[in-house]
Order: sequence, then C-alpha cells, then structure tokens
Amino acid sequence: MSDEYIFLAHHIFDYYYNQLIEANQHIKRSLDNQIRMIKVNPMIGEPLKGAPPPLQGRIRKRYVGGRKGHRLFYITFPREKIVIGVFITPETRNKINYNEFPWNLFLEAFQDFEIKKLDKFKII
Repeated sequence: MSDEYIFLAHHIFDYYYNQLIEANQHIKRSLDNQIRMIKVNPMIGEPLKGAPPPLQGRIRKRYVGGRKGHRLFYITFPREKIVIGVFITPETRNKINYNEFPWNLFLEAFQDFEIKKLDKFKII
C-alpha cells in the first residue's frame, strides 16, 4: 500500500488548469510536477492565512513556474490521505490580490467533498 495521497481535482481546479494550459502550454510540466510532489507530501505547500473557519490550517499553496509564476492552492485531508486541488491563479504572483481571494471556491469544494458529491471531482 502506498503512502501517497490521492489528488482529487475539483471541477473548479479543472477549469483553471485547462485555462492556464491553453494560454501557456509550457506551464503544464511545472503544474504536473507540483501535483506529483503534493501527492507525495502535501505539507510541502506553504499554509495560507486568513481562511474561513472550516478551512483554517487546511489550505496550502505551491509555486507553479517559479517564484514569480502562478500559485496552485489545495485543501488537505490528512486523516483520509486526500488532497483536493481547488484553484490555480490565472495571473502571476505580482498581480495576485489576496484581499479579494476567492474563498467561496474553497468552501464549495470543501462542502462538495463533505457531502460526497463525487461527480464534482476526478482523480489525478
């Protein structure tokens, strides 16, 4: 049995993943590499501050395409050994406004997982 986590891509993640790949095909390798690394050890991502109460301490981020590139955000479920990919910034780091962060996307993904709406996810 593997110690690797299962990476579930929420439909929101799929949307942003596909949009980013379509606009920047060269970024796919970095995205896929980050997903592989997250599956091995999801705690490598930097914790995100300011999350709503049910998500506090669960959301992490990784760099995609280098420190000045995009950010990949995911929710961790250590007990279940599951990670849910939720959001990839469409803009690069210097254009991200964390004051207008889309917490609603994370709450939607979290709730879909909690109520087992499995049709909203795919395993990567």
